Amino acid sequence: MEISINIFFGLWILLPFLFILGVSFYYDRIRLKQLAPERYKTIFHCLKCGLIYSQKGIVSTATCPRCDRENGHLKF
Repeated sequence: MEISINIFFGLWILLPFLFILGVSFYYDRIRLKQLAPERYKTIFHCLKCGLIYSQKGIVSTATCPRCDRENGHLKF
């Protein structure tokens, strides 16, 4: 079985490129799964004691862990 020189060098360049692309896609998906819990945090500022704290998820109000006051989220 003979392969032309163009196909040989095309595969010689294409296959490692596809392998590197696949590995980078795989590790990118793993990294996104690891960072997903940290990505969605809402920041709050307590008006009573001045504590700045965060809650996991997208929520509009949260109770201050120090003084138990209900606070709204910070808007930037």
